Amino acid sequence: MVELMIVVGIIGILVLVAMPVFFATMANARQKTCFANQRTIEGALAVWEGANPSTNTNAAAQGLVSAANPLIRAGEIVRPPRCPSAPDAADINNPTAAEGAYTLDASGNVLPCPFGSLGAHGSYHP
Repeated sequence: MVELMIVVGIIGILVLVAMPVFFATMANARQKTCFANQRTIEGALAVWEGANPSTNTNAAAQGLVSAANPLIRAGEIVRPPRCPSAPDAADINNPTAAEGAYTLDASGNVLPCPFGSLGAHGSYHP
């Protein structure tokens, strides 16, 4: 019985050591996913600018990256990406800013993501 209690105690200590590392790794993975989403949006905007050189594409794509965004309608992005740390969207194709939708400003930059346990994720810059 004592041996069983010692084994349970050792397993409990290992769990106490492993859980913070696990949660930090998950938060880091969400942050990296957020950066990858931002990079995808910036790449899609660059491709769309190349296909539409005569228009001011930055101003045209400005706003939330949702189903109504020209990048989505043109097929440059299949589904609107959203921050993995944000609450689940009611409509996956039309997430709001509070549901993790990314926003493009007039100069074509993806605005920082405000979600995540590591704080604001900032913008991805290669």
